[in-house]
Amino acid sequence: MADAQWTWQRNVLLTTVLAVLVLGVFSALEAPHFTYTGFSLSGSRVTKVDEDSPAAAAGLRPGDVVDSVNGIPITSVEFFILSHRPVTGEIWSLAVQRGGVRLRLQLSPTGLPPIDVVRARSKSVLGLCLLAFTLWAFLTSPSTATMLLAVAGVSFGFLALGAPYTSGVVRDVFDVLATLAFAIGTVVVVHFLLAFPARGRFLERPSAPWFLYVPTITLAIPSAVNVVLRLGVVTRVLGTLWGLFLPAYVLWAIVLLVRRYVATPRPERSTHGLGLMFGATLAAVVPFLFLASASSLWPATARAYHLYSPYASATFSIIPLAFSVAAVRSGRSTKVVSAAA
Repeated sequence: MADAQWTWQRNVLLTTVLAVLVLGVFSALEAPHFTYTGFSLSGSRVTKVDEDSPAAAAGLRPGDVVDSVNGIPITSVEFFILSHRPVTGEIWSLAVQRGGVRLRLQLSPTGLPPIDVVRARSKSVLGLCLLAFTLWAFLTSPSTATMLLAVAGVSFGFLALGAPYTSGVVRDVFDVLATLAFAIGTVVVVHFLLAFPARGRFLERPSAPWFLYVPTITLAIPSAVNVVLRLGVVTRVLGTLWGLFLPAYVLWAIVLLVRRYVATPRPERSTHGLGLMFGATLAAVVPFLFLASASSLWPATARAYHLYSPYASATFSIIPLAFSVAAVRSGRSTKVVSAAA
């Protein structure tokens, strides 16, 4: 990588990482002061009510339809702002429909349960690891692959660390940035796996960048705009499209990782750290998937999942660590081969 290009990319990355880190620090400091209502909505219908939560104490049930809170329709911008930061101890008056009967319920938000504070801290650990390990890989062994890895690390690091709570326009800006970070991070991981440890044939096609990035941009831009507009129909359509897009790219990334590992001769797997990448991914993902699915199929495992889930984000930190170490190892081995030639 040319010195001028490396310097420019390094400066941009360092600036972005610093900005994300500052926002993440303020977000982490606020986490213990966040409030908790204990229910989830899909549109206006209650889909989940946590046990021993303020919502359960108020008498809210799954299947209830919430028309308004404190007289504010839940489809309005005002409710969006209210629900993002309720005040501990205030009283919410909910207008609810249940089986054709109209009810009035009183709900009082409380502070976050200790387990949710732990969950927030776990996400902060993951965010810091995403930033630190991938930036270290790029600074240690600058290349196209490590640049892509660092961009993915910054994107997902921003999502994991979060941003301090604000309201109004500033909150909208952060939500737009989160939407873009999610889209960029997802596609860049696929691009990294196509370029590492060697540039794949797919990337030689002139249409490859379009195929990789146009679907992402096509979805990300209207999604970012809709964060501000909050149009119900558009939200549902975009949600469906993201539901198709994300699994497709995740599956693509998994297939690429498996194919790279299987198709690479055993000595080269160690040279490029492919075994490390593959093993770390399995070690992080398999327990999560097993416990998450088993808890719904076998109630006896629910307690194990309950104990594990707050720390799940932190356990995923081994993935950016393994990928970064592998990228640096591969870069060093390539330099040694080039020097010998």
